Amino acid sequence: MAQGVVNIMREWLFGPILPIEQVRCANCEMLQEQLAFANYDRKMLLEHFIKAAMPQRTENEQVNTDELAPLRNTKFVPWRVRQQELEKNSRQRASILKPEPKPDAPRVVTQESIEKLEQELGIKGAEDGIPGEAV
Repeated sequence: MAQGVVNIMREWLFGPILPIEQVRCANCEMLQEQLAFANYDRKMLLEHFIKAAMPQRTENEQVNTDELAPLRNTKFVPWRVRQQELEKNSRQRASILKPEPKPDAPRVVTQESIEKLEQELGIKGAEDGIPGEAV
């Protein structure tokens, strides 16, 4: 313990004047390398997730910014008014960036599809008068 105190005092007193070599053990070097690798790996993983979460835009796709209302730049705007303007502007941007929903394909019910479904369910046709009744 006394040796550690002496080293600390030596670094504190003579560190700025004389460069003191710091001796590093092999375990410390290995831990530093593992920490650097883990940090690099985590950074790359985070970048991958951020890149995957970002919407992919093509170069031809343009966002029309003329529809967005400009914010007021006056000095004395109440916070509630500014907040409402920011929310409105944000909703407009989100609606522009949101992809258009694809319409569902119309369902066509034919006698053939009904018969196929009845065969899968193991029921006979509704010729007897009560639809869906198993005979």
